[in-house]
Amino acid sequence: MKVDIVACLSKTALILLVVFLAPWPWTLPVVALITWGYQYAIAWYYGVHCMPTMDSLCFMGDDDIRVNVISLTTMERFSFEQAKERIRKYMTDKEKLRWKIVSIWGDYYWQDTTIDENIDYVFQKIPREVHSEKDIEKIVNEDLNLEMPLNRPQWRMWYQENYQDNYSICIYKAHHSLGDGVSSMNYHMG
Repeated sequence: MKVDIVACLSKTALILLVVFLAPWPWTLPVVALITWGYQYAIAWYYGVHCMPTMDSLCFMGDDDIRVNVISLTTMERFSFEQAKERIRKYMTDKEKLRWKIVSIWGDYYWQDTTIDENIDYVFQKIPREVHSEKDIEKIVNEDLNLEMPLNRPQWRMWYQENYQDNYSICIYKAHHSLGDGVSSMNYHMG
């Protein structure tokens, strides 16, 4: 799903029409209302959240481009169920971790989902046992360029309880619209 060029051109044509038809003192306020205000009106009407421009820019470009952020963390050992409960708490506290993406009139918006419908999608066991950095590298390379479905939260996490010695491993993948590398680090540090 990329930016809808027809919708963008239609909005631009509407703004140009207003510029030519509106009396001079009203031109600037009307253009500002169309440019900034309509997204908030649509968000209110449909019960969604406006997607900031920086987030929506991640969808510009070629259909083959993926803008995923992947990070890896080794940590003290937790059982899979303990880690899953911790993720559930993060999803409760940070609502953006529950949001999916919808397109309305050519613009992207965040829409709420429930934790229960997504917890098993976003948090899973690593598909096969990993014991070395080479195993991890293979999994990351296989998954890095897979497109994130927009009807789900824009992140995933794979977990393995017994990685090395007393450690667990967590591989985190997020679409760049959810956050950047610094955001991912903050998430892991929490």
